[in-house]
This record gives sequence, C-alpha cells and structure tokens, in this order.
Amino acid sequence: MAVNPGKKFENDFQKSINKEEVFIHRLKDGATRTGANGEMIRLKNKNLCDFILFKGNKLVLVELKSFLGKSMSFMYRWNKFFKYKKYDRGTGKVYL
Repeated sequence: MAVNPGKKFENDFQKSINKEEVFIHRLKDGATRTGANGEMIRLKNKNLCDFILFKGNKLVLVELKSFLGKSMSFMYRWNKFFKYKKYDRGTGKVYL
C-alpha cells in the first residue's frame, strides 16, 4: 500500500529527531471503518497536534501540514484550526 505524501512527511519528520536528546510522542490519528452501506467512515480524534516534543525545560507541540505550493500563511492556518479571542503579536500569547 502506498503511503500518502502527508504521512511520508510525518514519518520523515519523526525520523529526523535525535531521540537521545529529545523526547518525541506521536498522537494517534483517527481510524477508519466501513459503514453499513460499504462506505468508508473516518473517525476523527480531536488532537491538539500531531507530535509532542520535550527537551530540557521546553515543551513543543507540533502540527504538521503538507501542501502544494511554495508558501502558506501561518495566520490563515491558525485561524482555521484554532478559534481564539485575541492574539498578541508582541508577546506571542493567545487568549482563548
């Protein structure tokens, strides 16, 4: 079975982490099952992110996205996936 480009990107990212220096944990994606009509049903988890990384006193939550094109607006993606009341550009704080 061929691996889709997004999963390949996630696998490559995970392999690129030095596991002796950084703790990495992959949160599981939703599963799929076959419905009564034979159609595929995707069961979605509502994970905050794809990976949790921890090194020293730093915790990093990583959501990976693959896309066609050269660039993507960070704020567009942030607004699409996370609904927040206010984002302070000066401090980087997000108020939910």
